[in-house]
Amino acid sequence: MPRDMIESGNEPRPARDVWQAMLRGFSQRCPKCGKGTLFHSYLKVNDACGVCGEELHHQRADDFPAYLVIVIVGHLVVPLILHVEMVYEPAYWSAGCCRWRRPSHRRCGCIRSCGCR
Repeated sequence: MPRDMIESGNEPRPARDVWQAMLRGFSQRCPKCGKGTLFHSYLKVNDACGVCGEELHHQRADDFPAYLVIVIVGHLVVPLILHVEMVYEPAYWSAGCCRWRRPSHRRCGCIRSCGCR
């Protein structure tokens, strides 16, 4: 078998540039063609690329996206809230209204797009 081919199952496929595939993945595009979309909703991977037909169903996100959201919220949003609390010292009733209102799925676009209802 030639060195520039990768064996996958029963048929060999041509090797691809790893860095280019990673950059395409970071831009949420198909790693093979760079034109098709990787996700059809929040963290839901397409079964196949709509442009080139590359199978994508075997790519798993696991827990990294959830971990990334927690890190962003923990390092950006929480210090911002603490800063507002310390600098502006809002009244208890106004802070309570902002924190303890009933959550609504319509207010958060990411919840709707991930399929949660």
